[in-house]
Amino acid sequence: MGRHLTLAVFFCLFRTRSSSHVVVYWTLNHGQRYGNVSKEIQVEDFEECYLKCFRDELSRLCHAFNFRGRDGSCHLIYDRSNLIPSEGYATLAQCEFVYPECKLSQMGKEYVGSLNVTDSGKPCLRWDSPRLATTYDSNPSDGFVDAMFYDEHVLNQDLSLHENFCRNPTFKDRPWCFVDDGTIHSEYCQVPLCDDMGKLECKLTQKGGEYVGVKNRSISRFPCLPWLESTHFLKDRIYNDRRPPFPDLLSDTHNYCRNPNAKPGGPWCYIQDSGESGIEWEYCDVPFCALEYPNIACDSRNQCESEKDDVLSLYPECRKTEMGKEYKGIKNRTETGKKCLPWGIPVIKKALENILLSHISAEDRFKEKFRVLDNMDSWTNEEANYCRNPGFRKRPWCFISDDLKWEYCHIPFCPNRKEPVNCKLTFHGMEYAGKTNMTRDGKKCQPWLSQTPNKHSMIFSLSYFPDDGMDSRHNYCRNPDIDGNGPWCYTEEDIGRQYCDIPFCWEMYQRSAVKGMH
Repeated sequence: MGRHLTLAVFFCLFRTRSSSHVVVYWTLNHGQRYGNVSKEIQVEDFEECYLKCFRDELSRLCHAFNFRGRDGSCHLIYDRSNLIPSEGYATLAQCEFVYPECKLSQMGKEYVGSLNVTDSGKPCLRWDSPRLATTYDSNPSDGFVDAMFYDEHVLNQDLSLHENFCRNPTFKDRPWCFVDDGTIHSEYCQVPLCDDMGKLECKLTQKGGEYVGVKNRSISRFPCLPWLESTHFLKDRIYNDRRPPFPDLLSDTHNYCRNPNAKPGGPWCYIQDSGESGIEWEYCDVPFCALEYPNIACDSRNQCESEKDDVLSLYPECRKTEMGKEYKGIKNRTETGKKCLPWGIPVIKKALENILLSHISAEDRFKEKFRVLDNMDSWTNEEANYCRNPGFRKRPWCFISDDLKWEYCHIPFCPNRKEPVNCKLTFHGMEYAGKTNMTRDGKKCQPWLSQTPNKHSMIFSLSYFPDDGMDSRHNYCRNPDIDGNGPWCYTEEDIGRQYCDIPFCWEMYQRSAVKGMH
C-alpha cells in the first residue's frame, strides 16, 4: 500500500455489473480526498467513475479516484501524495496490483492471472473449448503460427490449465481471449501493470512456463547459452520461427532460463560445453513461489529434526498434501458415495496412459512413453479400486463408470500435515514422501532436476512421484520406478542409484508405543 492508505478505515469488494473481476478498495477517512487530480470527467454514477479509472489508458497509474454524487464529478488520480478536504467527494483507492493478478510487461505474455472478461465485459471462452479446435487460427491477425499446434502456443502447452482466463499466447499488444457473441473472435482484456515490476525469481506452476526471471545458469552452475545462438537452436524445432511459447521476447543475447517446450521439470537452458558430462541442457535453480518445503532434514538413520510422535496418528487414512498423491488409504467411494472402479479395467488403463503422460510435451512423449508406462501394470494391480491421484488432479479421485466419468474422493488432511511422515507403508515405498535426503552410506542425494554427476531422465516419471510438484530444491529419497529395493536417489558423489534407509511405518508406531509406556 501507498503510505496514505494507512488512513483507511475499512475495505470493500467491488464487483462491476459487467465484470467478474473483483477489485479491493480502501476508502479514506471521512473529510479527505486526493488533491492531485490528473483528469476530471463527468459520469452518471459511482461505477462509471470506477470503470473510467480501471480502464484508463494509463491504468497502472490510476489507482484511485474521487467521486461526488450530486454533480457526477469524477477525478482520476495518478499521484496519491496530496490529501485535502473532501468537498463532498468520496475517495477510494485500489490495493496494489500484485503478480500474477497483473502483468509484468506491456505485452503480458507472462500473465497467468484469473481475469476472464474482455474490455467490453464479454465472458471469455475456455481455451480448450471444442469450438476453438478448428477455428482458433481463422483470423491471421491473432498471430497463430502455422507450423505449430494450437496448444503449443500457450504457456506449459496445456490449454485446460488456462481455463477461460485472459492470456497472450501469440504476440498481440496485450492479453486477450476468444469470445462468442454470435461469431467467435478475439477481444483484448484490461489487465493492469503490476505496481512492483520486479521479476519473480520463482515459478508458480510445475513447468514454470510463466517464469521471466533473470537466472542464466543451470542447477549445476553451467552458464546458459543464448536461445538463438545458431550452434544449437536448429537442433530443436521450436526456437527460430516458433517463439510464441516464450513468456517474453527473444533477442540475440537472451540466455535466461525458460521453458518454451513444456519440459516437466521447469525452466531450463542449453549450456556451454560441460566437459566429460556430455549434457547439452539442464534445468535451472528456479524454486516454487508458494510450495514450501519444511525446513526439516532427516539423516541416514532416519532421525528428523522436528519429528513428533503424533504425526502418524491417522496416516495413511488421511492426506499430507493438497493433491494427496502420497495417500495409500483404503477409501473406495467418492464424495457422492459412488463406488470406485478398479484401476486395472482395460478401458480405464487406456485412459490412465494419457493421464500418466500428460505432463510430457509432444516432442518427448514418443521416446519416453514406453519407459514411463512400464510400471503402470504394477501400479494398477496394487491400487485395486482405492481413491488415488495418478497424474496431477487437485486431490485423490477415481473412475466411477466405463465411459470414464470420474469424481473426487473426500480424503481429510492429517493432523500436523506439514510434518513429514518419514516412513513407508509398502515394501517398495513408492508412496514415501518424507524428507530423508541421504543414502544408507550417509551420502547426500543429488537434486532430481540436476544432471550432474548422474545424467538421467527420471523427471519424465513425475506422475509417479508422491509430491505435489518438484523444483530445484527437491533431493529427497523417492521410488518413482517401483524399484523393489525401496526409495533411492542419485548422489553427489557416485554414479548410479543408491538406496536409502526408510523404515516401515509399523516400526515407527511400535517405537512410539514403547516411548508412551515409559
